[in-house]
Amino acid sequence: MYANGRYVVVGSNNDGEAMAYTSLDGLAWVNSNLDNRFNGSLYGVTYGNGLFVAVGSQVGDCLVVVSADGILWSGNLRQASSTTLNDVAYGNGIFVAVGVGGMAAVSADGLAWTEDFVIGNDFMSINGITYGRDRFVAVGNMNGFGSGVVYLSYDGLAWTNNVNNGTVTSDFQDAVYCNGYFFAGAVNGNVAYSREGLVWSTSWVNGITVLNGITCRP
Repeated sequence: MYANGRYVVVGSNNDGEAMAYTSLDGLAWVNSNLDNRFNGSLYGVTYGNGLFVAVGSQVGDCLVVVSADGILWSGNLRQASSTTLNDVAYGNGIFVAVGVGGMAAVSADGLAWTEDFVIGNDFMSINGITYGRDRFVAVGNMNGFGSGVVYLSYDGLAWTNNVNNGTVTSDFQDAVYCNGYFFAGAVNGNVAYSREGLVWSTSWVNGITVLNGITCRP
């Protein structure tokens, strides 16, 4: 992602350790201090309240780490939870992290987090979350059913029922808000879009099987 004048990417290395890199221009990248600290992986990152917040999993715990510059990171901040966190978003003054089993947690500062709660039900995997138009939109799938799910919240705590009306039956992997619309990428090359996050239309990316990530240029 790009924020605070720099790019930050997260993931894992060949040894199964969480990693983060930062760049000022997208060409020259600097490794962070996460080397050898956490056996696991980071799957999502966002920026807010002066911090980059990245989420993921490690053995026996979820993983939440924070950094002001993308180089020096602090964590783990969510050792009490074994849930894999897939993504995190910032909006309306709060961070919302989402993950496997429909689990979610909320933080005002990226450091202290609420107890886990469930979006939808524990058969869900919430894979992506974004913020726009004064609301959070979280997307994912119902495990074992190949059905995409979409949930909305204005405060990160109270969530609607699934608003996907069957327009997209494949699993949603990621979401982004840009230029007045929400977009969500799914398997089978499906892309769904919505202005309010309630009623969704679909498009299709020719030749792509799974869309794991989506972003935009404002």
